[in-house]
Amino acid sequence: MKKIFGFGLFIVLLSIGACSTDFDLTSDWKEISILYSILNQNENNHYIRLQKAFLDEETSALEIAEIADSLYHEGALNVVLKEINTSNGNVLREIPFSLVNGDTLGQIKDEGTFANSPNLIYWSNANLDSDYRYRVEVSGLQEGNLSSATDMIKDFIVIVPNIVQPSINLTEDFNPRWQAAENGFLYDLTIRFFVKENNNNVFTTTAIDWPVFKSFKPGNDPEWTITPDNFIDYISEALPADPFVQREIDSLQFRYFV
Repeated sequence: MKKIFGFGLFIVLLSIGACSTDFDLTSDWKEISILYSILNQNENNHYIRLQKAFLDEETSALEIAEIADSLYHEGALNVVLKEINTSNGNVLREIPFSLVNGDTLGQIKDEGTFANSPNLIYWSNANLDSDYRYRVEVSGLQEGNLSSATDMIKDFIVIVPNIVQPSINLTEDFNPRWQAAENGFLYDLTIRFFVKENNNNVFTTTAIDWPVFKSFKPGNDPEWTITPDNFIDYISEALPADPFVQREIDSLQFRYFV
C-alpha cells in the first residue's frame, strides 16, 4: 500500500508542476488565534498559551516569528475555563485565567525560532476534578469567540512492576503492564535509573532517563516488552565505559505519561 500511495502522490505532484496557472498562497490579512493547553488535575498551576498565526507574502515567516507583537494579541483577553457536569451538561464553575509573564512563574520559554520575551501566558491555580469536563472559552478576539473542550484523564493502576516487587531483572524479557486510563489514548514510559558511581573514592549518584516508548497507543490490556538487548543498548550509550569508575544501579522509577 505504501508503494502504491507514493506512486500516486508522485503523479499528482508532476501534474501540479506542469500546470502553468499561477496562484497566490497568501490572502488578505486576518487574525487567526491558536490556543495551546494541557490540563492536569494533579497540578496546582494551569497554563493556557494563546497566540496568533501569521503569514506575510513580503516577509519571511522566520523573521516575523522573532517579533513578539506578531505572536500575541494586544492587551488581555477574557479567558475562562468552565467546569461542566458530564451527566447533565450543567456548568458548575467558571474559572478565570489571568494574563502573566510565564518567566515570573518559573515557566521559562526555550530559546528558538519564536520570540521568547515577553513570555505571555494565561494562568490559574484553581483545583480541577477528573470527574468533570472542562471547556476553555476566549472572548474579545477580532475573529469572534474561541472555545475548546476536553475530558480529564483519570488515574490508572500500574500492574507490573508494583510496590511489593523487591526487584526486577532486565537481563531477561520484562513486560510492564498497566490498566488503561479512562480518557487516555497515548502513553509514554520513561525509566529513570539512579546510578551510584565511585571515581577514586569520590561517590556520586546520577539520574539518567531512558525513554522506553512514546505515543504508544495500546489495546484494552496495555503491555510492552523490554528485551535485554534494549536495556544493554541504552546503558552502553548513556554510560560509556570508564576504567576508573565503578558503577552500580541503585534504584529505578517507572514514569508513565498519558
